[in-house]
Amino acid sequence: MKKQYSVEFKIEAIKRLEKSGESLNKIATELGVRPTTMHGLVKKYRESPDTPFPGSGRLKPEDEKLRR
Repeated sequence: MKKQYSVEFKIEAIKRLEKSGESLNKIATELGVRPTTMHGLVKKYRESPDTPFPGSGRLKPEDEKLRR
């Protein structure tokens, strides 16, 4: 089963990476996240920093318009 992380956890992990200067691999290991997962989180965050990680009932603003 795939492990799911909260939006808050993901954002805090990315902020730590950006602010600490530590390597992605080190932070991923300390948080118990696979480095490939961490890379994916960073990519998704950079694609849409205002509304990162939609899902679980949360839509991007443009998708919400389409839903309506």
